[in-house]
Amino acid sequence: MEFLKNHYEKVILSVVLLGLAVAAAYLPIEVSNVRQSLLTATETIRRRPVKPIEDVDTSTNEMILRRVKNPPPVTFARPGHNVFNPGRWIKAPDGTPILEEDLGIRQLRVVAIRPLYTRIIYRGVRDSGQTVRYKLTEVQQTATKPAKQRGIMRYMRPGEGTDLFVLKAVEGPAKNPTAVLVELVEDGRQVKITADHPFEEVAGYAADLRQETTKRLYKNQRVGSRIVLGGERYKIVAIGSRDVTLANVDTLERTTIRLNNAAQ
Repeated sequence: MEFLKNHYEKVILSVVLLGLAVAAAYLPIEVSNVRQSLLTATETIRRRPVKPIEDVDTSTNEMILRRVKNPPPVTFARPGHNVFNPGRWIKAPDGTPILEEDLGIRQLRVVAIRPLYTRIIYRGVRDSGQTVRYKLTEVQQTATKPAKQRGIMRYMRPGEGTDLFVLKAVEGPAKNPTAVLVELVEDGRQVKITADHPFEEVAGYAADLRQETTKRLYKNQRVGSRIVLGGERYKIVAIGSRDVTLANVDTLERTTIRLNNAAQ
């Protein structure tokens, strides 16, 4: 005991030194273990299957970019824009307020289109004893004169003609021909006509129009016809199989309206 009392500091220092020596000897082993654990963890992470990144939906962004590159045209004209063109409201006969422009071409519709024909019909022979003439009915439904629209009977000899055709020749016996040959004035075509097979072709169209606000019907309108819509005067300048084109008489602005559709 006397020894411990006199040398306890040395004993404690020896124990500490011994512990440090053991720790120093164990440290390389622990470092190796930690290194191996880190290597194992790294390999585990590296070998884990990676989920591919999903494509980002950029369709809305692309749509916005397309709109920026091709912006819609800005119009300050009617119809549909009233900031600089305020609309005038009027009363209908029943007291209902109506926008004045709705009385015009904006509410005009094409409800029907019919073909107009040019016909040449062979009707037989008129023998006066001295002269043989051939009866042909000329129908021009596009003409302005009602008589031509209904049909005019012509008594003709070969070589005679009208503003539509010229009778060129007859086939067969003079008093009982099997066919007649006519030449169209417009394009020089030669057409053979018999009693059973008249000449017929589409020469134009007529249209029925309706103003939806007023419910007024404009029947049998043709190229050149004039109508008044909302105080504006219009002339029909073209009629196709599926549309009608009108021109404002004062401004010359044209509007095409498709069959059973609105003004374009």
